[in-house]
Amino acid sequence: MANFTIGRKDGRSNARVIIELVKQTDVPGTLFTYESFIDALNVGAAKTYTLQDARCIVRQAIPRLLKEFQRTLTNVRGVGYRIPFAKEHGIIARDHGEKGNRQMGQALRVLENVRWDEMDENTRNAHQGNLMLTSAVYAQVRALRTRQSAVEHALETLKSRVDSMTQNS
Repeated sequence: MANFTIGRKDGRSNARVIIELVKQTDVPGTLFTYESFIDALNVGAAKTYTLQDARCIVRQAIPRLLKEFQRTLTNVRGVGYRIPFAKEHGIIARDHGEKGNRQMGQALRVLENVRWDEMDENTRNAHQGNLMLTSAVYAQVRALRTRQSAVEHALETLKSRVDSMTQNS
C-alpha cells in the first residue's frame, strides 16, 4: 500500500478546495461551471484534474458542505453545479429517498432471485436472514412513505382551503 502524499502545495484536500470555493460565494442560485471547479482544483496541484475527477471530488465534498455550511450542490447537466435555495432541500432529499427506495428494491430482487442449490447450509441460512431483514426494512419504508404521502396530501388540501378563504375575505 502506497504512503499518503500531499498532492497540493498548500496542503488542502481536493474536497476542501471545492468547499472553500462554494463558501466564498455562498449565494443560493449561484452556478459553478465544471471548468471553474477544474481550474480551482488545478491551482497548486501536482496533477491536472479532469471533468470526471471534478465530479468525483464534488460528490466527496457535499457531505462536508452540508455539515459545515448547510449547503449542497445540485448537478446542472452539461454545465456544472448550482447552490440550491434552502426551500429546495426538501425536494433534493425526496429525490435521494426515491433513489434509495429503488436501490432497496433492487437489493431485494437480488436476494430473492438466487440459486439456492449452489449455497452450502450456513451460507443459505445467512442469506435467508439477510433476505428477511431486507424485506422487513423495505416493507416498513414503503408503509411509512404511504402514510407520509397521505399526510402531505391532507396538509396540501388544508393549505389550499386556507388560501382560498384568505383570498375570499
